[in-house]
Amino acid sequence: MIWIASGGCDGCTMSVLGAASPAIEDLLSGDLTDIPNIELVHPVMSLESGTRYLASLEAAARGEGDGFLLVVEGSLFDRRRAGEGSFSGLGERHGQPIPAEEWVSRLAPRAQAVIAIGTCATSGGIPAAQVM
Repeated sequence: MIWIASGGCDGCTMSVLGAASPAIEDLLSGDLTDIPNIELVHPVMSLESGTRYLASLEAAARGEGDGFLLVVEGSLFDRRRAGEGSFSGLGERHGQPIPAEEWVSRLAPRAQAVIAIGTCATSGGIPAAQVM
């Protein structure tokens, strides 16, 4: 399972961490019957970090491995509105952040399924609110 977090409060991640039936630990340890072992690639909860973490994303984007489920948390931003800046980045390329929406665009076609989790991912959430 590859989990991409973009613009948001990480509330969905916190909800998963607080889940009790089943607990995330039970899912990841393979202790549950009739559920295959789950490897989680997550920007906060992964054991890998830095280049090793990004290597997992790159391999999945190339179609390597046994397939994966893509979970998207947070709003995906329109890069054109960032001007010279950036919004939500995950890793770097040539000293510049790689936008989370680029990862989603690269990973979604290769995923066995894509889940948008929470109101930010499904409808834009607070970041999509109009300024009054």
